[in-house]
Amino acid sequence: MVYDNEGFEYPEIDLLRCSGCNLCETVCPAIDDSKKIIVPRVYACQNKNYEELKLSSSGGVFSLFAKEILKNNGIVVGAAFDDKYVKHILIESYEEIDKLRRSKYVQSSIGTIYKQIKKYLNFGKKVLFSGTPCQVKGLKRYLKEEVVNLITIDVLCFGVASPNLFKDYLTEMEQKFGARIKNINFRAKELSLQAIKIIFDNGAFYLKNPQEDPFYAAFGSRLILRPSCYTCKYNNLYLEKNFLIDRSGSDISFGDYWGASTKFPIFNEQEGVSLVIIKTEKGQSLLNEIIHEINLSESDIAHAYQFNLPLKGDSSTNKWESSEFFKIYSRKKKSTIYLLNKYSKNTFLWKIKRNLNAKWLFHKIKLKVRKYRKIGC
Repeated sequence: MVYDNEGFEYPEIDLLRCSGCNLCETVCPAIDDSKKIIVPRVYACQNKNYEELKLSSSGGVFSLFAKEILKNNGIVVGAAFDDKYVKHILIESYEEIDKLRRSKYVQSSIGTIYKQIKKYLNFGKKVLFSGTPCQVKGLKRYLKEEVVNLITIDVLCFGVASPNLFKDYLTEMEQKFGARIKNINFRAKELSLQAIKIIFDNGAFYLKNPQEDPFYAAFGSRLILRPSCYTCKYNNLYLEKNFLIDRSGSDISFGDYWGASTKFPIFNEQEGVSLVIIKTEKGQSLLNEIIHEINLSESDIAHAYQFNLPLKGDSSTNKWESSEFFKIYSRKKKSTIYLLNKYSKNTFLWKIKRNLNAKWLFHKIKLKVRKYRKIGC
């Protein structure tokens, strides 16, 4: 895997060592078009343990899933911060769960984790894997068959940010504060449900709402996503009243249940509420095991769809702005924070400009049509 100019990892084949077996193409999730229509069960959930709820991004349900697997001598796999990068790791104890909690809005490196998962499954261990929909599909393709002991969870996702861009942003933050970063939290609940908090080893900390932080603002406006995310086919796309088109093959999908309080007044969204979409019997069985530890209300996909952008599967709105940003970023002539500030703030203005250009072009075409109609064309 090698990084390109935008800071994303891509596979590179050594043609001198390639035997031409085409196995890489056989398992590649990017060229797999399989899908199925499912009737999911949809829930709004919130962990009853307030301390765990505070530590989590949304409703604290993942922590309970992880505990249940670990209680039965199983293995849990998910994304964790590793210095200035994010990578998938494997945990075997309760004490390590916090590494996997909370959202990481950066593409995580899979490394050799699929190989490790296969080894544990062969030993008869139960494994819980959590990742983006395309990562779940990648694991399924790698294993080639449905495994009883494997439970997969995908997060509702509208894209992942550049790992190297994130590393450059953090390096500049360390220079700005004159200290090493000790902890990063994209979902600190101290200001709002989506505040970013960075703690430094000299005791200083940085706490901002999403629109006030350059990296978070750029991510939220879809400026710094991986190019494939703009045309992602692995988001769960709403079909009609009670159906989803499922492409990842996961047992459970979850994320934030935005708008939960409009249907269930018992939930306080500022504390975080999880949207849990159950797709298989394995997923339902796992939820049943933790049901006494959560406040749960059954919902429907139509309501969840109203407020959840990843379910709608559209991240294409800033594709043009993104390519412009990365052209400048790849030259490495300006600081990353400067560029993030400049381009994320300009995004709204660019939208207006693009819309005005589109209206101007439409107006010209309309005038030409009128002209040709007059002369009988």
